[in-house]
Amino acid sequence: MSLDAGLLHADGSLIFSLFGYFFKKAMNVFPNPAALHEPITLTLGRDISGIVQVDVFSSAGDPVYHEAFFKATEVYQHTIVLRQLSKGLYVLQVTNGGYRALQKLILG
Repeated sequence: MSLDAGLLHADGSLIFSLFGYFFKKAMNVFPNPAALHEPITLTLGRDISGIVQVDVFSSAGDPVYHEAFFKATEVYQHTIVLRQLSKGLYVLQVTNGGYRALQKLILG
């Protein structure tokens, strides 16, 4: 799978369901690309609720950030600060229930 973007089930299989489409569309990452040490805002729409896990992976696939939180409101903005990372290409993963959305993230 390319690093562009994709939607996977928790077991790694691709999802082609209507819910999967809405899950991907219910998430926004801004700014992207982001300046180094700039806070990143993750906006989650009403289709995502409950426990949300956010993970960031290096382009080599190594985990470099993990956070979990509970989303109860319809639209929720969560700030991610990645001060410890250097310039480069990363993959942001958001997991909610049995679904996982991947988004390319560029820090520079």
